[in-house]
Formats: sequence, C-alpha cells, structure tokens
Amino acid sequence: MPPLHRHSSKNGPAPVVWLDVDDTVLDFTGAHPSGVRAVERWAGRHMDPLKAKKLAELFDRCFRVSLRHWHKGGDGTHATLQTNGGKASDDSALADRLTRRLERVTADGPRPVRWAREVWLEIAAEDSGVKLPREEVTQGTAEYWKALAPAQKLYPGVAETVGELRVRGYRTYLVSSSDCRLIPGQGGWRYEPGPAMEWKRARMKDALRPIAGLVEGLVLGDPYEKSGPEFFRHALEQTPLAPGGFVITVGDSLESDIKYAREADERVRFGVLCDPHGRYPAGPLPGADARIDQVSGLLQHFF
Repeated sequence: MPPLHRHSSKNGPAPVVWLDVDDTVLDFTGAHPSGVRAVERWAGRHMDPLKAKKLAELFDRCFRVSLRHWHKGGDGTHATLQTNGGKASDDSALADRLTRRLERVTADGPRPVRWAREVWLEIAAEDSGVKLPREEVTQGTAEYWKALAPAQKLYPGVAETVGELRVRGYRTYLVSSSDCRLIPGQGGWRYEPGPAMEWKRARMKDALRPIAGLVEGLVLGDPYEKSGPEFFRHALEQTPLAPGGFVITVGDSLESDIKYAREADERVRFGVLCDPHGRYPAGPLPGADARIDQVSGLLQHFF
C-alpha cells in the first residue's frame, strides 16, 4: 500500500499525530490481569477464598463486557459469545446494568459512561453476596491500579517509531480519555475530574517515561471519555495546528479513536486503526484509512 501521506517541509506545515495510549502505545489489556489478581488478594482479606475468587471473576467480566461494548462488537470473542449458551444476552443485561448504575454518579460536568472500576467492584461484590462499604470498594480499586501500573508495557517498537516520526517532521501527541476514578459522595459515587486526572498521570508516568522526550505532550480528557467528539475538540485546543495543518489520529477503536475524532473537526484528516489484540475482523474496515497491528507499522503502512 502506498503511503497516504509523507511529510516534508515543502508540502505544508508539520501534521499532528494523535496516538492513543491504552492498547495502542501501552498494553493495557495485557496488564489488566495483574489488577484482577490484586482485587482477588484484597477481597481475600474480607471474605473466604471462594467468594474472593468469584468477586474477582465478576469484576473482570465487567471489564470484558465494557470493552466489547466500547468496540461495538469489534472484540474477537464477540461471535463466540453470541452462541455460547445465552452468554451474549447475559452480557447485554450486565452492560445495561452498568449503564444504569453509572447514571447515578454525580458530577458537576460530564459523567463517566463506561470505565469506573468502583462501580464494577461494587456490582461484583453484590453478585458475590457481599455488601462492601464504599470506602472499602475504594480501597479495592486502589489495589487494582497499584498492581496494574507496573504491569503496563510499551508495545515493541513504539519508542523507535515515535522517534522516527519526529525526525520526519511529524508532531506527535499522546491522547487518552479519563480512567473515571470515583470517590465516595453523599449517598453514592462522585466523579471529580481533577483528582481523576492526577491519578491517571501517576499510573502512566513510569510506563511512558521512555518516550516522554520524543512527544510534544500528553492530553488527558478529564472530564471526557472518548464517548463523543467533545474529547477531540478538547484535544485540538491542547495540540494547536499551524494554518493549513491537519491531524492524523491513531487508536484501537474505530468509533472512539477515529469516527468521533473526525466528527470533532474537518482538520482531522486521516484515521489509522491500531489493533494489537485482533479485536476487528481481517480486511479493510469502513472509516479507517489504514490498519496496523502495532504502532511500529505506522512507518510502513502510512508514512
């Protein structure tokens, strides 16, 4: 496939490249099991081992269902689930339940729509037959993030690719939406974007250190998830374009990294799907100008 764009100073201002972080630059899904094991260890201090194991499995199921919903069926396991003894309908019911629970979260602005681990753990505890105070749920989710952070790894070739993009004249920014960390509020959960952003910066800081000097910056979306164009309008404010400049967006979701980015502004010109976990079917995909398995494929397929 010929390059869709090759930059030089003769053909206009340097384009901006938005690189999604989780499951594009960092292997978040690969690190998630470390967090689940930490939840099980934490739960074992509050209940018998069998209940702790069940709670951790239910917590993980909330993650998997949310992930499939996020990718709109792009997860590679989706077809199997549809014929797995009614599991697909069970997952749909859980997705609806998560949505209803998240609608109760209080916030002064946008609320989380999918990723709040506190809600997942609360539901997992209820379904395990255990009632946990919100303060203890907060402790359990803190253990999850504490274990997950050191387990995150850059995908192979990320640092080399980002460095080469810089040499070729591209301005690369890392972009990532909210982790949706919650705190106990009056009668329920509350989302505060300030603390949530600081917690997210802290959990990614060490993992991103090898490329910190190679990118122009890190844009976090609190108070936005990538559930609409608002996140990307915010990103445009943080990644200023020169007159005539444009954006290339790269991420692991057709909808939340490419479709919504294009809806945000016509200056988002190209979209690249990065699918390291094989969640999407093989072959061309509507909406993506190119697809790669790893960020390292950018130089071959796009630039």
